[in-house]
Amino acid sequence: MQEKDRENIKIAVVLRTGRAAIGMNQQELSDKLGVAKSTVARAETLEMPIKADLYFKALRIFSEHGVKIDSMYSDGIDISIAASGLQEAKNRLSDDSRRRMDRKKSRPKVKSTEKGKSTQSNSQEVE
Repeated sequence: MQEKDRENIKIAVVLRTGRAAIGMNQQELSDKLGVAKSTVARAETLEMPIKADLYFKALRIFSEHGVKIDSMYSDGIDISIAASGLQEAKNRLSDDSRRRMDRKKSRPKVKSTEKGKSTQSNSQEVE
């Protein structure tokens, strides 16, 4: 594998992993970077390399959210996620308003009984 290919693969993995670690989607990252979503998508799928300044900006964004990523000084990638980063990911991942409409958790349905009392049933368990 050529060195340039290896670096582009590392960048793609860093972008995807960093986003996933904090529960951020491509659109959210692209908004923070000030680029089109397609720029992030293409970098993550090796369709085009990302500019160095955008890569370092992405690393700063991840760091601000508690995710430290080092891909510069070894053949691999070192990732460290602080407790604050894990908490932020939990909050973002459990926020129903961030889900696609077809993925939103169903809410408890209220059923009425014969005597006018109501009971709740839930079609899914919610923790």
